[in-house]
Amino acid sequence: MNEVITDKDKEYEAMEQSSAPGPDQAMSDRVNNRSLRPRSEAFKEFMTTGWDDNEPVIEPLESSHYIQARLDTLGKAFPGERIVIPAGQPKARNNDCDYAFRPDTTFSYYTGLGEDYEAGAVLVLNPVDPDSPEAAAGKTHVPELFVAPRANHYTQDFFMNAHYGEYWVGPRAGLQEMTAMTGIETNDIAQLADALSKDVGSEAGAVRVRVIREADPQITEMVEDIREANGFADPDGNTHADDKLHEFAAEARMCKDEYEIREMRKARCRNQAWFRQYSAQAAVVARQASFGTYAGRRVQCHFP
Repeated sequence: MNEVITDKDKEYEAMEQSSAPGPDQAMSDRVNNRSLRPRSEAFKEFMTTGWDDNEPVIEPLESSHYIQARLDTLGKAFPGERIVIPAGQPKARNNDCDYAFRPDTTFSYYTGLGEDYEAGAVLVLNPVDPDSPEAAAGKTHVPELFVAPRANHYTQDFFMNAHYGEYWVGPRAGLQEMTAMTGIETNDIAQLADALSKDVGSEAGAVRVRVIREADPQITEMVEDIREANGFADPDGNTHADDKLHEFAAEARMCKDEYEIREMRKARCRNQAWFRQYSAQAAVVARQASFGTYAGRRVQCHFP
């Protein structure tokens, strides 16, 4: 196949040559010319142009119809407090390859997001103002989800971020898509620190923060810093408060709603169907292979 060199290729090459080190570059410095992550403007432009728009197909999750009731129950248990529920971080399998991501159970329960949705995300329940329309309607909290925005081909993270870049992981749900899937308002994870620290304090009427501690050590550390800066410097007291949140969330999952019961019944039916099919196949194999004939004599065969 003949190589096709376009005018754009020639333009890129000229830009690279114009920015390349000259012959007077010191020999000891030439080892720095190589890079596993090129940062030239020509390379960045090349990597982010010429792609088709590939929008993920997003529909509301079936579980989203049951999420608000779960959140309401959780909020009523901790009125006036901010509740922080991280999804957790992916676990490295080897080198830059991660295991399939499974979010923390508490996060999954209160968002409806399952496997591969969404590493690094954080669910926050913000207490409402007692004089607000939400409080008049009987609400205690407003949920808010924080995730990384889409890293599509309009951004440099498209090819530079191995966790979120769509060059590596394909199209993924961003802010608008997460809102549509869960029914929860979703914002950029970059806004998380400011959102967590808003109105936090030990004085009357201020906000206290609780977090699911074990889900994401980075988020827990962020919450602890906010607490310490706002009058909650007792580590034992903070841990005890977080443990109460974890205990309540764990006990809440013991009472199944209609969606969970339906999913368990589906799993049971699929398991029964698989077991019947496997048993039938195993019986046929056993009848055919349990005895063999060799030199006119019956020889029993053993199978695991």
